[in-house]
Amino acid sequence: MTSFDLTSSKNKVDWNVLPLNPDLYWILDTEKEFFKAHTGIQDDEELKQHVLDIQSLAYSIVPYPFIRLFSFLRLNAVRCPAYEQALMLGKNRTGAILLDVGAGLGTDTRKLIADGYPIENVVANDLNEGLWNVGHGLFKSSPKTYPVAFIAGEILQLTDGIQEAPTVERPALASLSSLVSLKGQVSVMYAAHFFHLFSEQRCRDIAGRLALLLSHEPGSIIFGLNVGAPEAGIHTTPTGSMFCHSAATWKAMWRKCFAPAAVKVEAEVVRGFQKMANAYAGSAEETPKVWLLKWSVERL
Repeated sequence: MTSFDLTSSKNKVDWNVLPLNPDLYWILDTEKEFFKAHTGIQDDEELKQHVLDIQSLAYSIVPYPFIRLFSFLRLNAVRCPAYEQALMLGKNRTGAILLDVGAGLGTDTRKLIADGYPIENVVANDLNEGLWNVGHGLFKSSPKTYPVAFIAGEILQLTDGIQEAPTVERPALASLSSLVSLKGQVSVMYAAHFFHLFSEQRCRDIAGRLALLLSHEPGSIIFGLNVGAPEAGIHTTPTGSMFCHSAATWKAMWRKCFAPAAVKVEAEVVRGFQKMANAYAGSAEETPKVWLLKWSVERL
């Protein structure tokens, strides 16, 4: 067993890298229906083998636990209370830009688009383009057949020019080269299983940067979910020790980021998929409980 660090930063969470195990494969019926519709593969075993092949390729790029646990098959966005609100904003506000932060293979990005968010208004972001390109393989698409704008780069690198950059007219998404161009332009931001990769301080830093990207138009929203806990602090999780926010500390963090502007912050801590955690640890008896923080931040 080896240990992997997201970068070399002391502000990131590291975790144990375990070998892939096809026996961990599982998919809910709603997810199976979604993937069959978007890959064209109708046979269950053929779909499973396709997913296993994609998993192996993705894990060779970066050994994230979510890849090993088949979390890229989960339709996480629809489990967020703010999902329908975000979707309706995209349908009703002309040119409303959606930014998927830490999009990974793009499963939730595609679900939002499938449910009606205009594809021409969607931007995906991740640390590098490798996983996003593997996502094209997963869904049997290409940048030409599925033209979602993609910007590589880490949110923490969003420093040069972000404070001074003026709010300008809506940028052309197809030619975006930097997230700085999206300052004050994003109507909907989605971030799933992303914040828990960072320390408490870095969570605040990232939240502050995302706040700068959010449109000033009332109703603009950031939503998502990540590992949390009933009480904030350092917690042992199936993938390692990490700082986990509680609903109370999460709300306080966002309100501080937006102050003095007014925002409505919703947050709740719920039990997560224990099956995934047990699979990672290899023993249900030794596995800590998994808690998820579901949240949204709406500009008033």
